Amino acid sequence: MLKFGGLAWLSLGVTNTDSLLYNDEFSKYLEDYRGNCRCNRALSKEDRNKNGAKMYVQDKIEEYSDENFKLLG
Repeated sequence: MLKFGGLAWLSLGVTNTDSLLYNDEFSKYLEDYRGNCRCNRALSKEDRNKNGAKMYVQDKIEEYSDENFKLLG
């Protein structure tokens, strides 16, 4: 296994769980690189945002906005 010291953070959005591409691969990355890899999934037909509406990828990004802005600084 390669050493990786950074953070890879993927935010993706699809309609439902059946539409997730490469889900097995991403799950393995999350397991193998615990602490260095994150994945936020927005499933618009399955999840709801804080206002009770459909969950979209921009809602997931907003949900973690404090952490995202710290990483940009």
